[in-house]
Order: sequence, then structure tokens, then C-alpha cells
Amino acid sequence: MLSQLPDEGSSKPIPLWQIAPAIEFVCWVVVGLAPLLYVIIGAPVTSDQAVLQVSIVVLAVLGAILMRVIGFRNSRGWKELLVRLEEEEVT
Repeated sequence: MLSQLPDEGSSKPIPLWQIAPAIEFVCWVVVGLAPLLYVIIGAPVTSDQAVLQVSIVVLAVLGAILMRVIGFRNSRGWKELLVRLEEEEVT
């Protein structure tokens, strides 16, 4: 039977760039569901509700873009781009 407890030696935290795609997906789901929630719940009644609805969508879009940038900066494509730029600088 497998133990449900984690190993003693694997207590290192997961780096952000490894979970960035999952966080980005969640942000895009929030953005995608916002119009559906607007239809279900209806238009905001007060200005506070409007500010809250708009700020949630804006924060989700910004979070998704930030996670994409973090994922790209830790990808192989980013490292290859930096190497090419350094080679162009030298020549």
C-alpha cells in the first residue's frame, strides 16, 4: 500500500514558473466566464458592484498576461533569444 504522507526529503517548494500555466488557465477561465456571469446575475446595481466586476476581469487579464510572461521567460525560446541577441552584439 502506498503511503499518503509526502517523502521526508521532498519538501522543496514548487517554483512559480512551473505552475504559471495552470494559474494562467484559471485567469482565462475567469475572463471567459465573466460574460456568462453578467448574463446570469445581471447588470450591476450600484457603482461598487460595477467596480468589483470590472476589477476582477482586469486583474484576471493582467494575471494571465503576467503568467504568460513568466512562463516565456523560463522557456527554452527565451534563452535561445538571449543567446542570439548576445551573438549579434558581439559581431
